[in-house]
Amino acid sequence: LAGVPTIGAGGGRSFPTSTGVPATAQHETVEQVKNPLVWEKGSFRVHRSDSAKHLWEFCCEFTSEVPCQLAIHFRCREAVGSELLEYSPADAHARQPISRSYPA
Repeated sequence: LAGVPTIGAGGGRSFPTSTGVPATAQHETVEQVKNPLVWEKGSFRVHRSDSAKHLWEFCCEFTSEVPCQLAIHFRCREAVGSELLEYSPADAHARQPISRSYPA
């Protein structure tokens, strides 16, 4: 199939075309983008809940210059073809994501 990634004999990826010659990668310009959300990298913690031994709590600290929404997804896959960072459940057993809104 034209344009479908395949794994070659050397272990690398190749992208076949109708002519059989691997397609050349298209390069875009790179620009600096200001991210209004900053994670405090040393603040990520996962610890057992005080209320039950089988529950865990995820904690982290961040600052945001604009109002934001934080979504935590469980048992998920990144949505293919989306221009945004979106996730979908990996299977029927995946629970619904937890979402919280925070002011700036």
